Amino acid sequence: MKITFWKSPDQRQHTRASFALSASSDKNVHTLVVPDGTVGILRVLEGQFSRTSKGKTTTFKKGDLILFGQKTHAVEYLPSTENFKAVGVKLLPEIIYRKYLVNAKELTDEYALVKDLPKRPRPQRVWQDEKSNRALVKSMQQAIVHARGMARIDSLCKDLNVSYKRMERLFARYVGLSPKQYARLIRFNYSILEAMDPENNLTDTAYQCGYCDQNHFIKEFKNFTSCTPSQILSHGLDHELLAYLKNRLHAASSSDR
Repeated sequence: MKITFWKSPDQRQHTRASFALSASSDKNVHTLVVPDGTVGILRVLEGQFSRTSKGKTTTFKKGDLILFGQKTHAVEYLPSTENFKAVGVKLLPEIIYRKYLVNAKELTDEYALVKDLPKRPRPQRVWQDEKSNRALVKSMQQAIVHARGMARIDSLCKDLNVSYKRMERLFARYVGLSPKQYARLIRFNYSILEAMDPENNLTDTAYQCGYCDQNHFIKEFKNFTSCTPSQILSHGLDHELLAYLKNRLHAASSSDR
């Protein structure tokens, strides 16, 4: 499968990137997509494809419009037909709650056809509370990314004058993960980029990313991908995905608004 990313100058603030999927010359080649802190909406234009997540495979067909929630584990995409084509956008996970009043956590590691999502009226109090709640969550996210996932969450909560319990509830609503899970994911994302640097070995990567040792790093890596870093390095990640991930982390550390 071939994947192409681009970013249009007129994209809205909650959109991180647009992308296109298509069958490659060998339709049996799958694409591994790692968790990156975003959700996605995908429209199948032609053909079919299968998506495997945590051992469960689902097939989608032409015309399907799918909302994929936050990922805590890598997923595999494999075209089922030679004429497969799809387009999509990667979005901040808060869009799930803002548009559908569904907690982002309800769709973590799951998906929904957009036509099946509930259309709920938005109470006035939601409008009143949402701005300040989102600002808190975004401040926490920025601090976590700026620290490359290695910050102490309790200290960040103290800096923001908010309890961990409240922040955890807000993260479930807008992010789909707990603050600590989000920090683990961000540290994992940085570890991929470090591991792909030919000048680094696994021990270097482990210490640069704040893991206790190489074994701790490998264990955490497998939690997100079911693969060891060496297996990922030998197989390789799509260069478009790596470039997107690098840009995503850079943007998240500076704005993510």
